[in-house]
Amino acid sequence: MLDSVNIAFDHLHEGDLQGVNKELEKVQASLNKPNKVIRFADKSPSGWAAVEEYESEELAEDSEYEKKLQSVKQRALSMIRLRKKA
Repeated sequence: MLDSVNIAFDHLHEGDLQGVNKELEKVQASLNKPNKVIRFADKSPSGWAAVEEYESEELAEDSEYEKKLQSVKQRALSMIRLRKKA
């Protein structure tokens, strides 16, 4: 987002208002997504688990990538459990 803001400033200094609008719309879309996710998690009985599932599906480009993501999640959870025991 910071890159888009900087680009918007560059467009502003150049007098390119159309470029400014384009970059600010990108920033606005980026800011709206987390707000929607938070509202969804708050309203859903499954809460953040549903959000995590949705985002993993969104990130997964293919089944191999999804398997890698699940593997990373499991290793991270294992590390967290080991730290709690120590």
